[in-house]
Amino acid sequence: MKTRLLAATCGLGLTLGTATVTTDAEARGPNPWTECGIGALIFSSVEGDAGIILAAISNITFDLGTTGTLSATLSPDTCAGYDATAALFINQQLPSIETELAMGGGEHINAVMDIYHCSDSSQPRLLNDVRNQYGELLKDPVYSDWSHVQQAEAVWNIFNDTVSNDTTGSCAS
Repeated sequence: MKTRLLAATCGLGLTLGTATVTTDAEARGPNPWTECGIGALIFSSVEGDAGIILAAISNITFDLGTTGTLSATLSPDTCAGYDATAALFINQQLPSIETELAMGGGEHINAVMDIYHCSDSSQPRLLNDVRNQYGELLKDPVYSDWSHVQQAEAVWNIFNDTVSNDTTGSCAS
């Protein structure tokens, strides 16, 4: 019991600590799978797509992308932002998020929207866009062959692109 309480307290502390490190102007950050973690450290001098691909492969090979998403969340000086927090959450909660996308919403989807600080009134519209893109992703026969990390990154890209391309200003950017 004490261990669970300590773990929950530490987790809450890390979450709150991460949330207070960045300002809204700094909040949007890099892709945690390709611009954070071991891969980004090792391949930072490689320019163009080759560096991005090598960083992603390296992050996935070393630890399934955990270091990238953790460094994105816990090291704001290297990869700060809502993007990193959302990526970590999506990676950890992917099965629930996928179920909720199929159902039309739920607490995990709301949590992702809250991470991006999307207004309550905009969430149904944004969720509709996310669901449409996710539906297209599911039509790709190779999606089911992808690793968990690849699927999580694809879902993160959908959320991130939807929020980034929203011109109404209903989410923090």
